[in-house]
Amino acid sequence: MSNLVVFFDADVLVAGSASTTGAAHLLLTLSELGIIQGITSDHVQEEARRNLAKKIPDALPEFEEIIRRAVTIDSSLVDTTPFHGSAHPKDIHVLAAAIVANARWLVSFNLKDFYQPSQITVLNPGQAIRTIRETLGHVNEQLR
Repeated sequence: MSNLVVFFDADVLVAGSASTTGAAHLLLTLSELGIIQGITSDHVQEEARRNLAKKIPDALPEFEEIIRRAVTIDSSLVDTTPFHGSAHPKDIHVLAAAIVANARWLVSFNLKDFYQPSQITVLNPGQAIRTIRETLGHVNEQLR
């Protein structure tokens, strides 16, 4: 299993479940393959499930498969108090869960909701894929 722990926000789980193309789905596939370690919280998982049920119910079976195969669910209760001011109030729980889970990255489409916390790198799915590609490119060069 990879030691690159990546915390997925609900919007990434929704996008990756609704479409088999795009960076969100690719990240979830990389997690399933063990190239990265995908994690999310109970609360985020339920938010994604509710959003899919309301907006894209046909994607629910894919979502359930992704959750089963590619994402670890952290059920820890997290005190959000230390993180106030580091994210939009509606997303404090996401940031807190990602940091407590020791994720290196928090991947979300809503970068503006996270105010550059020093404890974690916040990326959108495209940025995360580019960073992985660059890292793998450097590893490939070192192996030559």
